[in-house]
Amino acid sequence: MIYGKGAAMGFSPQQIDDMSVWQFMAAWDGFVKANDPKAGEELSEDEATELFEWVTGG
Repeated sequence: MIYGKGAAMGFSPQQIDDMSVWQFMAAWDGFVKANDPKAGEELSEDEATELFEWVTGG
């Protein structure tokens, strides 16, 4: 499983073996964020406040 995720990121099994778990998970988190088709769809704090005010009429 870890080698498959590493291969998706372009790492060889030897490179994965040379990483700490922390390093691998940091790389995986970055890879997922960079390849997430829904990235950037979250409301900003200002947008959320405006929406809340509009919904509550306030």
